[in-house]
Amino acid sequence: MAAIREWYGGYSIIYRWFEDNFGEEGLMEYWHYIAKEVYAPLAEKFRLGGTAAIAAYFPEIIVEDEGRVCVTADKDSVTVEILDCPDYIWQTHYDQGYSMPRDNYYKSYEVIYGDVAEMAGYDFEMLKYDTQGRLKFRFTRKQEAAK
Repeated sequence: MAAIREWYGGYSIIYRWFEDNFGEEGLMEYWHYIAKEVYAPLAEKFRLGGTAAIAAYFPEIIVEDEGRVCVTADKDSVTVEILDCPDYIWQTHYDQGYSMPRDNYYKSYEVIYGDVAEMAGYDFEMLKYDTQGRLKFRFTRKQEAAK
């Protein structure tokens, strides 16, 4: 997600509204829409810059908002482990009374970055996530894209 502290509470409100009004399927549809409409330039950056671009992106957005991340990369894959997710930090420690994330909040990473990966010629795998702001996921170059 974009590193904009002020939006983290807004994400929770929007996600909650979509799920309450359109169900989980509607929320997923919204996340797919966001990926295509907002993250297409990022996907192109990943496609052109390869694993180096992916590996550079996540520390930039996570550390900027006081999170912690560990990234390992080689020529075909990038594994990102978010140890302290800014979304969680800002929604729990600086909660304004309306922004606590639901348990499926971090599923947005899987859906949105899964779509980004697909647009960039990568597979995406969510290796783990919890409700305490810890996530681990991997981008792997698709075999046909590696040729």
